[in-house]
Amino acid sequence: MVSSKRVRIVLLLGLNAVLFLALAARMMRPASAFAQSGAKPGDFLSFTAKVAGQSYDMLYILDVPARKLYGFYPTGGGTSRLVASPPRDLAKDFSRP
Repeated sequence: MVSSKRVRIVLLLGLNAVLFLALAARMMRPASAFAQSGAKPGDFLSFTAKVAGQSYDMLYILDVPARKLYGFYPTGGGTSRLVASPPRDLAKDFSRP
């Protein structure tokens, strides 16, 4: 006869193996972020950069298909609100004269 302690250990080992495989399968697929509906992964890129002469970072959003760069900077007063700067048309900025 098999002891109940051994059965429990085998069941817990099996459960751990299933959970590990589920976690590994999830980690193998890269996560995709969609900035808006209908967008494909890689269409948008976001990054921050220090603004020269300022004490804050600016948030930039690069719209790759439209070749536009959007910038957002924080308002004063310690709030977490962002103000949009006018977008840059990168196709125009990098075109040859």
